[in-house]
Amino acid sequence: MTPDEKNALLQFMGTVYGEQKKQDEMLVGQSTNLRPTSDGVKETFDRTLKAPTINEPPRQIQQTPVQNPQQTTPAPSEGPAVAPGPVSVEQATRELAEIAATPIQEEVIQQPVTQEVVDVDPNQFEFDFSEPGKVDKLIELAEKQAKGIDRVNDSLKELIKLQQLLIKSNKVKLTSNGSRPKNNKS
Repeated sequence: MTPDEKNALLQFMGTVYGEQKKQDEMLVGQSTNLRPTSDGVKETFDRTLKAPTINEPPRQIQQTPVQNPQQTTPAPSEGPAVAPGPVSVEQATRELAEIAATPIQEEVIQQPVTQEVVDVDPNQFEFDFSEPGKVDKLIELAEKQAKGIDRVNDSLKELIKLQQLLIKSNKVKLTSNGSRPKNNKS
């Protein structure tokens, strides 16, 4: 690991340790059951800090420019490959404008449609959704039964209301006649 790589890694690990420490304080607090996890990050940070570094010259990464398919590629030169120099903003803007101005030709690739023939395993059950299954029929019957019970319940409520009205009307008739209903106590 080069010194620059080590510094970048230590910077990242320091940030992670700080955030983990905050989370430990918020979540763990004074709990006896929970343990902080930031200690493990700190140990890894210490080991990385003590790790040796290798001084090697920085490598240059060559990037190959993306070329349009319509452009012809120049013949490669026999000389050593030279990395492209810095690009100015104006040059980058021009190149992007050229790329945007070139029409994109889409190639339509037609693939033949293939029909897959599926072997049917006689031991494999199949679902037939064309007609209702037994469960669907049971659900329909249960719904019909629930509607019937609701109708019977409504009828009973009406009968109870009529009975209460009859009882009230009988009481009114008896009190208007001046007679009291007889209580049969044995």
